[in-house]
Amino acid sequence: MHRRRSGYRRNIRARHLSYATGGNPADERLAEAVDVNAATLAAGPKQAFSATKRLLDQSLRGLADQLEQESGSIAARGDSAEGREGIQAFVAKRPPDFRKAARGESGA
Repeated sequence: MHRRRSGYRRNIRARHLSYATGGNPADERLAEAVDVNAATLAAGPKQAFSATKRLLDQSLRGLADQLEQESGSIAARGDSAEGREGIQAFVAKRPPDFRKAARGESGA
């Protein structure tokens, strides 16, 4: 029992020390992962993300209604600047540049 308690205290002291010195590698990795994910989302197709969220919010209305909503959303996204950029990028075998599409620039 005494061993367990002293090990616990050492662990607490080590945590406090790492927080005090700013040297917690787990926190740094988490911050890096958050930054990477935020940058990925920021560079993504904002209209498509918005449409997906809207479809998820409406998903409990029933299967037939959901399929109809999805069909309309896919058709609308395919005819948008983001949709055209996604299709052009796929055909050209390159990563899409949705920021360019949002500014109205051609992705070709």
